[in-house]
Amino acid sequence: MRSFSGKPPSGGFAKLGAFAARRPWWLLGAWLLLLLLAAPLSQRAPARLFGGSGDIAGSASLRADSLLNADFANPYSQLLVVTLRDTAAADSLSDLVRRLDKALSGLTWTGAVMTTETMLDKRLLPAPGTGEVILIGIKAASVRETELAIPAVRAAVDSVLLPVRQGRPGLDWAVTGRAALTYDLNLFSTKDTAAAEGKVLPLTLIILLLAFGSVAASGIPVSLGIVATTVAMAAVGWCAGHWVVSNIVQSTVSMIGLSVGIDYSLLIVHRYREALAARAGDARGAKPDRRLQGEAMAECLATAGQAVFLSGLTVMIGLGGTFFTPIMETRSIGWGGCIVVCVSVAAALTLLPPLLVVLGGALEWPRVFSRRFAGAGSGARWRAWSEWVMRRAPLCACIGLACIAVLAWPARYSRFGFPERAFIPQELGFTRGYAMLEKMGLESVVRPINVILTAPQGGILDSSRIPALYGFSAAIRKDPAVARILGPVDLSDKWPVAKYLSLYADTAAAWETVPFVRDAYLSRDGRSLLMEVLCKPEVLLEEQKTLARKLPSLAPSGVSVEVGGQAVYYNDFDRSMRKAYAPSIGFVLAVTFAALLAFFRSPLVACKALAMNALSVLAGYGMVVFVFQLGYGASLFGAPGPTDVVPLTIPLMIFCILFGLSMDYEVFLLSRIREGWLSTGNNTRAVAEGVAATGRMITNAAMIMVAVFGAFAFARVVLVQMLGLGLAVAVLVDATIIRVLLVPSLMRMAGKWNWWPASDPERGS
Repeated sequence: MRSFSGKPPSGGFAKLGAFAARRPWWLLGAWLLLLLLAAPLSQRAPARLFGGSGDIAGSASLRADSLLNADFANPYSQLLVVTLRDTAAADSLSDLVRRLDKALSGLTWTGAVMTTETMLDKRLLPAPGTGEVILIGIKAASVRETELAIPAVRAAVDSVLLPVRQGRPGLDWAVTGRAALTYDLNLFSTKDTAAAEGKVLPLTLIILLLAFGSVAASGIPVSLGIVATTVAMAAVGWCAGHWVVSNIVQSTVSMIGLSVGIDYSLLIVHRYREALAARAGDARGAKPDRRLQGEAMAECLATAGQAVFLSGLTVMIGLGGTFFTPIMETRSIGWGGCIVVCVSVAAALTLLPPLLVVLGGALEWPRVFSRRFAGAGSGARWRAWSEWVMRRAPLCACIGLACIAVLAWPARYSRFGFPERAFIPQELGFTRGYAMLEKMGLESVVRPINVILTAPQGGILDSSRIPALYGFSAAIRKDPAVARILGPVDLSDKWPVAKYLSLYADTAAAWETVPFVRDAYLSRDGRSLLMEVLCKPEVLLEEQKTLARKLPSLAPSGVSVEVGGQAVYYNDFDRSMRKAYAPSIGFVLAVTFAALLAFFRSPLVACKALAMNALSVLAGYGMVVFVFQLGYGASLFGAPGPTDVVPLTIPLMIFCILFGLSMDYEVFLLSRIREGWLSTGNNTRAVAEGVAATGRMITNAAMIMVAVFGAFAFARVVLVQMLGLGLAVAVLVDATIIRVLLVPSLMRMAGKWNWWPASDPERGS
């Protein structure tokens, strides 16, 4: 039994291959049992996921939210909004509003209900003729808890309005709010992920059929990808029952699971067929001898299996970089990715081998088709290409670097931020409700900037502090972004400071006149007050973030100030993500370098691998900026126009995910080149033969990964689109320009130094 290097395969991977050939049904039975247990859990997993980015530890937004929950009795701190209108009739909606009020008040989730008839602040009334609005205060301590109430709230609203719609076809309604956005995106992401998978699987099967020339062999990688994704989602669902996990993990697990599951299967099947053919001769389609199967599988796992294990390790190292981020959303991507990669490696090493052994000669069915498409022509073409690159290595290196520079150039125009609401799917209940609020002039109700002022001692509304508080409010109102302020010294747009001094001179009398001030805007101990700053409809998120950063500097002396709300959260998000870049990238580079150095025992090969992966990341991110931020071709992906900004998570996610995934091809190629080097000692020959042996497999694997990521680039959530496009472009560049042009040319130019300090100068270049 001889391997590519001329030595009998040995070690743990070879023993695993031999065991899989001897006891295939044991392993298959174990995986079948695992799949039966995982399938129902994976179906329930999406309901356990969280739709937001999660809290940011130690942040200003979290401090403000904690103060509101702990010190204030405001029943509307967790808010849902029902919007209602009739586009076909001018009849009053008052009767329906009263019926909705009764239905909603009876829910266990409801803490308070305010309609247009009972609105305490008349500045929150909808513009005439635009519809009705109902504010619902939810008994919840967080956005996550508020999400749980949404099905019950929507069911109560539908029970009142659906029977009425038959006689009023123009009647329209929606439940919106911050929690509604995260809840709706959760459900939408689940459907979008399933749609993307449905699009990519037929294309993947066609690519695999052309790659293997066998219906049976082409179906195996897809099946392994589905198994890995199913088991991983079950594990994610279990984790979500104990920790908070973001809903974006669904797209991540599907993208990475299908990609690496198919990639690893492709490599194992390719190498097994090669090893079996070397022993059985041209007996494609015949039932192979079990002894030959065992020898071939031992060699397969000793070589390709070891490469898969190292590849999976590097992918998990790359994803591990996300653990340094303070955002639950990005850490969820890392955890979900690591889980699905771990499952994919396990499946490639323990499920795929016994399956190949059991299939036997059926692996090549239909035999005629298999012989036609799996001939030697492709290998000869790749050998001719690799020899051409060896003769023109400096030229090829320059061409490859120039191509990557062109693709990466748009990255220099990066502008970071969050795409506005035009990029949120329009069919969401949140979006429809928000559009109605815009027509009412009340959209800022669901995205206020919360300002909490606290006195060091005494009451915050003492007469000595009223003028300063009034001046603070007046300074905020001067900002062109501000529409109005709600708070104890902002009960009217026209009241002078003297009226507030008179009102709060006797607080007992004041609470009889304006009891909602005590309930909504004053802390229980009277030392803190809340001001809600509402921005104008045309004010974009980036302008709100700027205003939120400015507010603390306007606060009066002698009081402490905390600012919270959506705009502050995104400021905290940006600040935390910027701090995470250095440790995340540093960890990935350092640990990946150590793993490659331990495997290949060559500092130059390890450094070159890191540099090549960095180039593919730059190319992929450059195209994200070019297409989405700058808008060139954005319409092809269904985007309404340029986003003008790219979220700070995107470049880091592309780096962490891709750095490991693109290492697949690096490991596959370098492992084969190293086998040749150890066998012949001739670097040029080893590089040429390595490219020739893996070129077709890497190209086919890349086409599949590009198809998977490309399908997600056509999703309807813009962040998923950006991630899908960036990964698809980067993988395509990695498998074409880098692996078949740059890597071989640079290794040819480096000669024997590729393998220093283990290289032998006397064995050739």
